[in-house]
Amino acid sequence: MLTRDGQAFRFTFSKSLAEHIQRYCGPEGLDLRRVQFRLGRPLAHGQVSRSGLYAITSRESKVLRITMFAEVAKLLTPDSWRQVYECWLVS
Repeated sequence: MLTRDGQAFRFTFSKSLAEHIQRYCGPEGLDLRRVQFRLGRPLAHGQVSRSGLYAITSRESKVLRITMFAEVAKLLTPDSWRQVYECWLVS
């Protein structure tokens, strides 16, 4: 996870991508932090996550992406092959 001023900025599963984004943002930049998460309840379209995080998963519940925006989650789940879950940070 990349943070700016203690606030979540972007979630990624790729360390090299996170480091690239860090370099691109310059000296005021972003901090790189490793976090763990757990899936919560499945969300129907339009349902709000209590944690503010949305995990886009495959049909087998493998997490493909985590976003902080319901609109992005909706955009990335146009069919029945993907589902949205509430997502919680545990560390």
